[in-house]
Order: sequence, then structure tokens, then C-alpha cells
Amino acid sequence: MTPVQARAKAELDKMRASLAGWLRVRDQVNAVTAGTMTAAYPAAVAKQIFDAYRDQATETKLALELRTFISQAYDSSQINVESLNAEELARFVVTGRVPEGASTGPAPQGFFPLLILIAGIAYIATSAIGNYADILKERDRLALCKADPGNPECGVGWWKYVAIGGVVYFLWQETSILDPIKGLLGMVKSKAARSRAGKWLKA
Repeated sequence: MTPVQARAKAELDKMRASLAGWLRVRDQVNAVTAGTMTAAYPAAVAKQIFDAYRDQATETKLALELRTFISQAYDSSQINVESLNAEELARFVVTGRVPEGASTGPAPQGFFPLLILIAGIAYIATSAIGNYADILKERDRLALCKADPGNPECGVGWWKYVAIGGVVYFLWQETSILDPIKGLLGMVKSKAARSRAGKWLKA
């Protein structure tokens, strides 16, 4: 494998990881809006939330980039890419499986990134595709967290850190629970101050 081929493969892997990350979140959104996955809101409300967060403009841009990429990186004569939306195109690139109804013949013969991907395709198209996928993943994640705040994709959330900080501040200012820690910090500060004073006197 030449350095150019190695870099092309790295860019391709990075792009596919971004697409797979978006599809992981989108699958959960689809499940919530279909009612097959429990959430804080009913499926109908969850769908309204998703529709409000959905970024159709970026999905359209991603679909255009993916169609171009597939036509250059695959033997795509046996797949009707124009009939597929961004989600379906992304699934094809990630899994290699042609969506039902899009095949016009035998399955496309493999990915040819190490053979035919030139720098312009590998370093520009894959980067744009990955960026669009990352944007869509974040939009879908925000919608998912709105409809299902307890979902693992949502993490702890900044507001919980604020709440924890507020509790710690209250305990620090208004109670004696944290007095041992205050005493320890006071000792550390006092020692540091004496050390600085000693250095100043020596100077």
C-alpha cells in the first residue's frame, strides 16, 4: 500500500465512522418516533420534536455528496442512487448493502477506494461527507435528548453539572459538612505562602 493509498483509506474510514455514528443516533430517533422504543414522550410528540430539529438542508447536501462519491468510488451502474435519500445512501456506504428497490441488477462490485480514489475524492469529498454526517448526528442527538432525556446518547448534561456546583457551593458556604476540606485547603495555602515568603527573603 502506497502512502497515498494509506491516506485515502484513513480518510475513507474516518468518513464511514462519521456516517455510522449518525446512523446509530438516527436509528434510535426512528425507533422512538415509530413507538418501538420507549421515551419520555409518546411517539407522536417525539415525531414533532424530531421534525422541528431535523436539518433537511444538510441532509440534501449530504445526499448530493454521497451520490457523487458513490458514482466515483463504486461500480454504480447497478444501483439507482438518484432514488435514495441521504439516510439510505449512508447505509449503503457503511454496510455495502443496496436498499430494497434501488438495485437495477447484480449488487455493485465492491468498494474501490485503494484502486481508484484519487486525492481530490479522498481528501475533499470524504471530508465534506463526514462533516455533514457529524452535523446531522448532533441535530438528531439533540432531538433524541429532548424526546428522551435519559437516553445514553445524552450523557450527563451541562445542567446537571450546574446543579451539582450549586449544591457544593451551598454546602461550602452554609454548612460545616465540608469544614475538613476547608481546613486542608487552608493548610496547603499557608504552606505555599510560607514557601513564597522564604524564597523572597533569600532573594
